[in-house]
Amino acid sequence: VSVSDMVYQDISTAAAPLNDTYTVMAANNTTVLTGEGADTVILADAAANTLFTRLDGGAGAADVLQLSANYGNIDFSMFNHAAQPVIQGFEVIDLATDAGADMITLTAADLFNMGSHLVDASTGAQTIVVTGDSLDTANILAGGFVQQAGVFDTTGAANATGGFNKHVATYADINGAHLVELLMQSRADIIKIADPDTV
Repeated sequence: VSVSDMVYQDISTAAAPLNDTYTVMAANNTTVLTGEGADTVILADAAANTLFTRLDGGAGAADVLQLSANYGNIDFSMFNHAAQPVIQGFEVIDLATDAGADMITLTAADLFNMGSHLVDASTGAQTIVVTGDSLDTANILAGGFVQQAGVFDTTGAANATGGFNKHVATYADINGAHLVELLMQSRADIIKIADPDTV
């Protein structure tokens, strides 16, 4: 489904989930609410970042936010304020499908506010999986995330052939402390950036 200048809501249910793909184009007030199922939302236009109002992956635990050649750089701090997250309900950020160089920038707060339904059974952490290759980069807050020793799979379980690095942080809000986790495909780069509050 190509979504432009509209609100699109998937009405699939847990009993009958649909796995759909939505392509977000540059248009004002575009909202995608995907509902149940393993859905994919593709950011397909460079101008879309200033125009979509809400992207929600819904209740599934395998929803994908996919970057593209036209939209290969996203800073989640632009969208995911605690009071009103604009991008939420996604468990996977796909930098791998696009053959070019893609980049994400996020903090522990951004990850928590995204509201992933994927939980690492070994730690209880709310988890985001990032797929990518050697051209792709994730900028993460240096003071927040700590890389764990070993190699992991997309569930967060230790697996020598899993191909993912695990970075864990704690985010605190008025409801207490929350453990969050970034599983980054090891072919991609992790760059720890300075805390903007201390620079």
